[in-house]
Amino acid sequence: MVQDFQPKTPNNKTILFFCRENCEFSKMGINLMLDLGYTLKVVFNQGKGGKLPKDIELFECDYIICFRSWFILPKQLIEKPKYFAINLHPGPPAYPGSGCINFAFYNEENYFGVTTHLMEEKVDSGKIIDYETFPLLQSQTLENVLKTTHQKLYNQLTDLILNLSAFGNEYVHQKIKENEGVKWSEKKRKLKEVEEHREIKFDMDKKEIAKRIRSFHHPDYPVFIILDEKRFYLKK
Repeated sequence: MVQDFQPKTPNNKTILFFCRENCEFSKMGINLMLDLGYTLKVVFNQGKGGKLPKDIELFECDYIICFRSWFILPKQLIEKPKYFAINLHPGPPAYPGSGCINFAFYNEENYFGVTTHLMEEKVDSGKIIDYETFPLLQSQTLENVLKTTHQKLYNQLTDLILNLSAFGNEYVHQKIKENEGVKWSEKKRKLKEVEEHREIKFDMDKKEIAKRIRSFHHPDYPVFIILDEKRFYLKK
C-alpha cells in the first residue's frame, strides 16, 4: 500500500519512506517527519515476500529511508534520491543480513544493537552513519529483546530525522566520518538459514533443542518438527 502525506508547513524536502503496516513506531516516525515539514510518500510493507509498487522508481525524492521494511530495493531505486538512501538495520554491524537477533541468541552473545547506514545494492554493506549496542542477557526472551530492538531502532530514526532537519546533509557526512572504522561482518545470514534453524530434529540433544527454541521460536514463526513429510509446529 502506498500513501501520500503532506505537511502543514512544507520544508521543500521529500522522503520516500518504506515501513511496516500496523507498526506504532512507523506511525510515530511518519508524524515526526510531517511535523518537521517533510513531504512523504509512504510504502507500507504488509509482510514478507511483498512486491514493490509499480512505478515507484518514478517518484522524485531527496531521501529514501527504510524502517522495519522487508523490501530489498533494487540498485536503480537506491540511486534515485537526490541525497541519500538510508536503512535502519535491526542488528549491530556484527550481524548483517537476516535473523540477527536469532543468531545473536544462538551464539550466546553478550551484546546486541541497531545500525543506521547508507544503502548499497549489496544488502547491509553501506557506510555506517550510526549504531548503538545494548546488553543481551541470557535471562531475556526473544520477544523481550525484539521490543527493545524496535525501540532502539525508532530512537535512531528520531535522531536521524531531527539532525537532518537541524543540520542538513552535513550531519550524515560527519557521522560517517566518525564511524569509518566500524565495519560490517563478512558473515551475512539469509532467511534460508533462519528457516533451517527453526527445525527441531529427532537426533538433537536436549541442549541444542533448548537453544533452538529459545533463539528461533516466535509465536508468528514457531519452531517445528517434520514427521512423515508433515510439519508440526510448537504452540507453547
